[in-house]
Amino acid sequence: MPDLCDQVVAEIPSVQGPDALIEAQRRVLEAADGRPVALAGERVTSAAWFAALRFLTAVVRSAATDSHLAVLPSGLAAPFASRLAERRARGAGGGQLTTGPVDALEAGAVLLLVDGVVGAPDREEASEKLRPWIEALMAQTRAKRYPDPVRKIPRPAVLAELVASVTPRTRRVLDAAPVQHAGSAALEPRHVPHLMVSHDYDELVAPLLPGVNRQAARRLSALALARLGRRCTWLEAGDVIGMDRLLAKRASSGFSSRVADPDGFWAAVGEAAARMRERGLVDYARRREALADLRTVPRVVMFAASRPAGVKVTTERCRYGAVWLWTELTSGDVREAPAYAGAWHLPATGHGWWQYRRKVEAKISDALLEWGLGLVDDREE
Repeated sequence: MPDLCDQVVAEIPSVQGPDALIEAQRRVLEAADGRPVALAGERVTSAAWFAALRFLTAVVRSAATDSHLAVLPSGLAAPFASRLAERRARGAGGGQLTTGPVDALEAGAVLLLVDGVVGAPDREEASEKLRPWIEALMAQTRAKRYPDPVRKIPRPAVLAELVASVTPRTRRVLDAAPVQHAGSAALEPRHVPHLMVSHDYDELVAPLLPGVNRQAARRLSALALARLGRRCTWLEAGDVIGMDRLLAKRASSGFSSRVADPDGFWAAVGEAAARMRERGLVDYARRREALADLRTVPRVVMFAASRPAGVKVTTERCRYGAVWLWTELTSGDVREAPAYAGAWHLPATGHGWWQYRRKVEAKISDALLEWGLGLVDDREE
């Protein structure tokens, strides 16, 4: 028979806690014991109750600010405020939470804050308690431009419905009115690339689309350029600039709703259009037409560009040179380059392409670009 612990429970030092915390702990123990539990006044399983607790704990730890701690007893508020300050100092505020509360004081503080939702007698009160937390979480997410840190955490059906009911409706970029945007005079279709010029996107739009695939976001931004000053849908904008309809649909339907700040997005797109005019408009449609058969850079051209840089010329590098030149001059998707058409195939994301980008591109890009521009002398004043 195993030895019994000789610790006498009555002799363990204890600290009197707030009645609200004791009641919240009682609910936790009842759920852990498998007893009937309620969430927002509705009977749920223990597993669902703890899933709700986990989700709400993540929300509180992600969104809490010092102002939220006023409802806590000072013995819990001060330590939790210290934890929040530590997280902010090390830049963890925008990251996915991967650990639980660090000690009993933080656990007690968080439990008190979430108990208003899990312990609410009905959906109406639960919604009232939940709303400020979801609004605070969304406000921080937009302000710091990072993905929702709780988006991957499962939640039971009851809580999912409550979250949906209190989540502020953000305006979709799809429903914005680019026609009326200041300085949004329409670009001619031929002046709009199929992907927004790389450095314009990185400097102006990328901060507004955190976590979105870069190529897809550049395509969405190009569609937005086509919509400026026009009353048309995303798909119609794609048709206007000759973009593949399936690719236009994927970009617009998959990512247009990911923009939390539509006004900021359209302002950035308008600024990109202004930059294009300042640099001198480029006829991208003519470039695509002129380079439609560019499946390889002639070996003599590649040799002239590579020899001064000490780069070896191979058939594969001549092909990759053509891919790079096409994407650079047309601001197009590498996977649509003519060098990938027909029976001859190069993996768009394969080892050879990335080796070319890493070892060769920078050494010969200026010489290749000079040759390529001779094929498409179309820059306008």
